[in-house]
Amino acid sequence: MRVDPDYLSAVFEQIDRDYGSMETYLDQRLGVDADDIRRLRALYTEQAHRRSYRYAGQA
Repeated sequence: MRVDPDYLSAVFEQIDRDYGSMETYLDQRLGVDADDIRRLRALYTEQAHRRSYRYAGQA
């Protein structure tokens, strides 16, 4: 599935204008509350790990 990035940005901007945040939109329009969002984030995201990289020219 693909979506035009400009379209997606426009949708997010409209949600921010109408609801103030994505979280408020999810709660008010879809009934997804803060606890639901926490559970979804825990299931579908992972924490970034800090890595040490050497860049060209650095010791």
